[in-house]
Amino acid sequence: LARLTTLLPPRLKVDRFSIMLLSQEGKLEVLKAFPGSEGSEGLVFELGEGIAGHAALSRKSVYVPDLELEQRFKLLNPAAMRGRGCLLSIPMLHGPELLGVLNFERREKADFDHEEIEFFTAVADQAAIAVQNARLHEQTVALSITDPLTGVPNRRHLFQQLEQELNRAN
Repeated sequence: LARLTTLLPPRLKVDRFSIMLLSQEGKLEVLKAFPGSEGSEGLVFELGEGIAGHAALSRKSVYVPDLELEQRFKLLNPAAMRGRGCLLSIPMLHGPELLGVLNFERREKADFDHEEIEFFTAVADQAAIAVQNARLHEQTVALSITDPLTGVPNRRHLFQQLEQELNRAN
């Protein structure tokens, strides 16, 4: 997620970018944002709440050409509305499963054309594959050190911990 956040905004010429993933509770959480200084990381939205929540709920891209006219757009600081142009929210889907939403924002109004929207959708598809692969890797690592039935750490985990403790003691 950090790599996507640093690579995508300059290459895609967007002023603001965020990655929201679906939590265990079924809510969208902003995990990474560009620029990071705006304080949007950690914000949580219900499905259907705001533009990104609407994109997640409908599982379709939502393009808002003028954020000043959009009632669903939510900001922490309403005074920050100046300098907000257009927003494109694209759900990240893996088959029928919703993983999250990518948000692309530009300062100019109506600055995304149809071809760019298609391209950004392809980017979201690739990001969804990367997120799904990372989750599968995480699950595989967890299964390799725990018993799948009980969830109790197994022998491999014991040996890893013993090795770490011996290194620490040395």
